[in-house]
Amino acid sequence: MGDVEVEEVVVEKWSQEDVLALERWWIKTKARRSAHELSAGSMEKVHKAIAFPSVLVSAVLSSVTFQEGLPGFLAPTLSIIVTLGATTQAFFGFQGKGEGHRGVSRAFGALQRDIELEIVRQETPFSKFFEKVNTTYSSLLQDAPVLTAAGKRILETEGRGEAPNPFESFRKITAVVT
Repeated sequence: MGDVEVEEVVVEKWSQEDVLALERWWIKTKARRSAHELSAGSMEKVHKAIAFPSVLVSAVLSSVTFQEGLPGFLAPTLSIIVTLGATTQAFFGFQGKGEGHRGVSRAFGALQRDIELEIVRQETPFSKFFEKVNTTYSSLLQDAPVLTAAGKRILETEGRGEAPNPFESFRKITAVVT
């Protein structure tokens, strides 16, 4: 039996400029994650606002249908209300849109964590990782549902928020060195 040679791949540590080049992607990814999370919440609220009353009216309608002595217009009116609610839900698909936004938000969150972890680990050559981030981000954008107005406002203020920016430590190091 022959010895198997294992070639060890050595990855160069990234320069500070390389790390700071990822900042723009991290900020955009963070903003997109937040925007889609907010859009998912908005769609969920609209879904519940339409679905819950429809279910209640449907329950009342099923009771009213078999009762005698009630006004003749009550059952048809309730039927119309239930039909309008169900049709609106089916046509606009608020629940499906909310789930779509939530899935895309999770994917942007995963990309954001990949960027953060790779900055620390630096296991991949920078050019390959940068290309991966660009490709993944573009693919997510292509498949993402349209943002709500509230989600779009988050993108307008992209980069502002409560979460600490991990790139600040690199800026301080660069400022001290230069």
